[in-house]
Amino acid sequence: ADAAWDHVDVFKSAIAGLADVDAAAVVVHFTDVDDRRRLAEGLQVAFAVASEDAAATADVLGAHDADDYDDALDNAAADNGVEDDFADVDVVSVAELEYDGKPAYPPTPAPTGSSSSSSSSKKKKK
Repeated sequence: ADAAWDHVDVFKSAIAGLADVDAAAVVVHFTDVDDRRRLAEGLQVAFAVASEDAAATADVLGAHDADDYDDALDNAAADNGVEDDFADVDVVSVAELEYDGKPAYPPTPAPTGSSSSSSSSKKKKK
């Protein structure tokens, strides 16, 4: 996860592009995931997006699959001149985070709007 923090702006830019919001509206969190069965290193990326209409933003983000997130990440890496750092990185799944059947980060009123949250998992090929 430490290496991901070096490129946090790339992740924020990719998600913002998919959500059609400014990158400043995106908050991300990284968690290392070790998948021994696949002999791969992984990274879980949880994010929240502040927007005026959290439900609409969640719908927009939910309409995208792992390939869309992968393409957005590749494009954001290229835009930031770090495409080589992301050459072996793939988005393998995308899921809305839930807790007891409810979004993990429920929308809360805020001056900048409410938030929508999701998670994507990335695997670095060995």
